[in-house]
Parts: sequence; structure tokens; C-alpha cells
Amino acid sequence: MPPTTLYESLDPHAPSRADVLAEYGSFLALSERLVGVSLTRYARIASLSPVAVKPYMGALRACFRIPAIDLGFSPLNAHHRSLLLVGSSIAHGCPFCTAHTACMGDALAGSRVQQSFRAGHLLPDDKQEHDELVYDLIQEVCSVPPALTRDTRAAFENHFGKQAYQDAAAMLAFMGWLNYNVDALGITLESEIAPVAQLILAPRNLPFNVTDSMAKDDGRAHIGTARARVIATLNPSNLWSRTWAHITNVWGLVALIPNVVTALSTENSWYKSIPNSTPDNVEWRKAQFGCHIRFDEELENDEVKRALSFCLMEGFLKDENTSLTRLEKFKLFYVFAKGMDNPVLIQDAMALVSAAVANDKNAAAENKADQAETNSEATRESLDDIVAIAASQTHPTDAFSAVARVVHHAAGPGGNIAKSGTVPDVLSYVTEPSAQMEIVGLIGLFGMMQRMSVMCGGR
Repeated sequence: MPPTTLYESLDPHAPSRADVLAEYGSFLALSERLVGVSLTRYARIASLSPVAVKPYMGALRACFRIPAIDLGFSPLNAHHRSLLLVGSSIAHGCPFCTAHTACMGDALAGSRVQQSFRAGHLLPDDKQEHDELVYDLIQEVCSVPPALTRDTRAAFENHFGKQAYQDAAAMLAFMGWLNYNVDALGITLESEIAPVAQLILAPRNLPFNVTDSMAKDDGRAHIGTARARVIATLNPSNLWSRTWAHITNVWGLVALIPNVVTALSTENSWYKSIPNSTPDNVEWRKAQFGCHIRFDEELENDEVKRALSFCLMEGFLKDENTSLTRLEKFKLFYVFAKGMDNPVLIQDAMALVSAAVANDKNAAAENKADQAETNSEATRESLDDIVAIAASQTHPTDAFSAVARVVHHAAGPGGNIAKSGTVPDVLSYVTEPSAQMEIVGLIGLFGMMQRMSVMCGGR
């Protein structure tokens, strides 16, 4: 039976678990610290394309500000950080991300089982004051089209502070990468995580058939065990259990230090061409892309901004090991931006396309008259025709149109790609595993930029 998802097509070609751990083990250890379950299976698939794996690893530590957030230096407490991660995945409708982020454990915040139930709001006494401010932010940022208002942003900043809002922007942007990426991939849930997902997702009406991904045979037994463990952990008389949870959390954090050092060293080698300070970073982007990019204009964290520039460089500018031209990637970005109905992204995409067309024309021009026409050439290019074709129900006749259809359907709630039936068309035109994974990586990059642009705005 032919594959119906990109994950089914890519899984047989992925490198071994040992090879992935040897290359990205430190980053995966940081990821496991955050989400409680190793994402090695996802990393195996992502490593098929530099466009997918390097931005993911490069943005991971910076966007979560590890170990600052893990140690509690963020103005957001563990509870509200959990809401941001799980809430964005639930709002998007991504079972894989929801299940994994629900298992997130924080230092000194109790066992990971306890944390998973808190994150999923399965405990009656779990609510904290001002939860609604976090919920409102998540819902408005993750809606399609985006609906963040200045009032919601101001209410969040007035209570939690401006730095907390900046941290939330970084977290939701990274989760945008993961939510859209994993949704495009169509990766299934692991059996050991399915019971937690079932607990959290079953009461919710997500736009995705979650139950098909669950382990139905013994799921209830696991759920009963999980509930018992949570009750035991929360029992005030069970002092030893709570103390042991604290000890293991602290020990896990100490054991993570070598991984943080290795990740920092790796980042330094990756980021060496990207300036540290935001003003220099802005100029670097203009020089690289030929235009100003606004999606993270109001972000003030230099470390995160540098990581985002790295993602842009790997996703858009690297021409080796890619099946798409730079101009084609920018056009796909426009298709996504139009699907999201996001004015900031649409303007950024238009600027990138115009600059790329101008650069190509200038490189080939032999006289000034040719050069003078480059700006109007970009304006006349009918990007909306590409969007119209991508939105149509007709089968594509070439690889780019097939990819554009998938990108168009990715610009929406979780499950759109699976329901659209566009994956088989892509697989018929795009056969190289690295090229298939590149599509997934680009969709993740677009999702990250979407979330960040919304957080940096408000209406």
C-alpha cells in the first residue's frame, strides 16, 4: 500500500537512532528535559534535510532560553509555561505536540507525571489566578487568521511583565515551528505516550482524528496507573515521593550541564557569520536578503533574534542540498502567508520575492535598461495566480505546484494536510527523501515566522 503521509514515506530512509544521537545528542537531551520524552524518532526524520534539522536544533535552546527558563529565571512560572506549550499545540490541533508537551517537566515542580496532568488541566484544583490571560493570548495568537489584539497583549504585559511577554513570544514561535512541522509530517504517536494524549485530548474536539493514533487495547490500564501515580504524588502525606521527585529533578538538571555546554559550542560554530547585537543583526539580514524583514521586529532578545536569523539562513539562503531554488522558497512563503491572511508575512514575502527577482535580473542584465525594469518585473509577477492554483481542487502538473498545494493547506488548523489528500501528489513528483523533508522543514519555518509576527503585533 503506498504511503499516505510524508512520515510513512520518509521513515524507511531515516538514519539510525545511534547516528542521530551522535550528531545531535546534546540538543535532544535539552529537548527531553523540556518535554519529558525523547524526540529522537522525530529527529531521525528531520535529519534527512538540513532545512529541517539544523533550524530546529539551533532554535531549541535559544527560544526556550535553557537553562534560564528551566531554572526558573523567567517571570513566567512553571504552570503558565506549561500552558503556553500545551495550549499552543491544542489550539493548533496537533496530537503529537500536545502529547509530548503535556509531559513537560520543570525543575523542582514535582514528577513529570504530575506535571503532565497539570499541563493538561486534568486536576480539579489545578487552576491558578490569571490563567485566562494566558489562554486569551494563546487563542488569539494561534487562530487563523491571527486575531491578537492590543488589549490582550497589554493585559498580559501589565500582569506578567514585558520580559514575560518576550519569553512567551519565543516559546510560541518555537512551538509554531514544531506544530506546523509535525502536522505536515503526519507523524504518529508512540504507544507509551498515547495514554497521556488520550487523557488530555479525548474531552476536546480537535480537527484531527486523534483516536486513530491511540493504543486502544491497553490504553485504559495505562490511564489507571497514571491516575494512581498522580494521586500518590499529590498526596501531602507522601512526603518521600515528593522529596524524591525534587531530588531526581535537581540531579537531572545537573546532569544536563555538559549538554548545554556542547550545544552552546555547536551554536557558536553555526552562528559565527551572524552578528550578536540586534542592530548589526538587522543590517546582516538586509545584506543577505536584499530587503528588510519585519516578522520579529519587536523582539528584544538578542539571543533569540540571532537564532531566528540562523533559521532564515538555513531555510532560505543555503543553496546546497536543496531541491528548490531560493525564489521558489520565497514564493512558497507567500502562498503560506496568504493562506494565513497575515499582512506582515505577506509584505515580508513580497519583499523577499522582489529582492530575489531583482538580484537574478541584475546578475543577468547586460545594460542599464534591463536593470531599471527589475522592480516592475517583481511587481508584475502573479503570485496570486500561484495561490489560486494551490487552492484549487485540480491535480498539479509539476513538482512546484504539488508542493504549493501542501503549503497552502498547511496554513490552517492541524489536520488540514491529512484531510486535503495532497500528500500523494507530492510523493509522485518529489521522490528524494531529503526533498520531501525539506518541504516539512520549510512549513515549520513558515509556522515559526507566523507565530512570531503575530506576537510582535496586535491590532
